[in-house]
Amino acid sequence: MKENYLINVIITQETQGEKEMIESTTVGEYEQKDNKKFIRYKEYSNSDPVTSIESEVKIDQDGVIKIKRIGEITTELILEEGKRHICECHTIAGNMIIGIFANYVTDKLSSDGGYLKAEYEVDFGSGFVNLNKITINIKKNN
Repeated sequence: MKENYLINVIITQETQGEKEMIESTTVGEYEQKDNKKFIRYKEYSNSDPVTSIESEVKIDQDGVIKIKRIGEITTELILEEGKRHICECHTIAGNMIIGIFANYVTDKLSSDGGYLKAEYEVDFGSGFVNLNKITINIKKNN
């Protein structure tokens, strides 16, 4: 993987009025290919700096975002504004099927950098679980 971009990921989760924010900054790759955009990076845990989670964010030309994370927990989320998708989450404890409904998706990425933002609701079974916001900022790593 080329580490040609500085990538800052901010995730906010809101559950029953409680908000939690997670922020991570790393280096990774950004490319535009075949009318698609790709962001690839690795994240490392503060508690275990050896173990990594590989992430790939793919943005289709029609604005659909697919976020794939591979590690101890493996997920593939599909974010499409105004639509609900069924997604899988694989954990040590077992597999889960979750619903993802994207309230909005904003793509302001270019080869110079920019950002990607989305807000989405997660449901499990028949009930609402939480509201998530993700912002991915990228800029060239000179």
